[in-house]
Amino acid sequence: MVNQVVVVLGYGCVLTKNLKAYLDAVNKYINANQKHIGYIITCGGYTDPHIPQKNEADLMANYLETHGVRFIILRDHDSFTTKENLVNAGRVIQKSAITYAMFPGFRSRNDCEAKVFCLTHAQRKVKFLAPRLLPKNLKVTVGAFAAHESLPQTFLHDYLGTIVDIAGYYFPPTANIKAGLRRKRVKNQNYNRNDH
Repeated sequence: MVNQVVVVLGYGCVLTKNLKAYLDAVNKYINANQKHIGYIITCGGYTDPHIPQKNEADLMANYLETHGVRFIILRDHDSFTTKENLVNAGRVIQKSAITYAMFPGFRSRNDCEAKVFCLTHAQRKVKFLAPRLLPKNLKVTVGAFAAHESLPQTFLHDYLGTIVDIAGYYFPPTANIKAGLRRKRVKNQNYNRNDH
């Protein structure tokens, strides 16, 4: 029975060894669960100021497609944070004609599921945010991939990032500031590059 949407949260605009391993884990899950999956959403914007023409969503979708994924892949290019990834994925799910074609009676069903993939350092905040930001009738499960990061990176992402993002859920201005700072950093880098 088709009852699942797969949501893949972004992990950079460069196809690193870690990103390949992450997407290979997603691909393995997709291959093992083909009869349940309706479609896939990749989330992530133009987050790297050094390569402003690339976005996370396209990079991941293209990788999955070239590695055999034959499902419809919808792409959210506008996200800069985990919260934005989930909010935008929720909008795609709610508004997509594909949702209603794949899952008749979507709003009244309780057997639909969103499988959200992220890195282990984001797992806590994704487990907290996803059920609150995705459509309420979806059962949310999280698949986490362990990336090889240094201890300071892990601390920053896992603990500090989780605290900031959960605070941003309860106090939206906090989340808006975080997203705004990321966008400003990318914009400034692009401006400086074009200026010289």
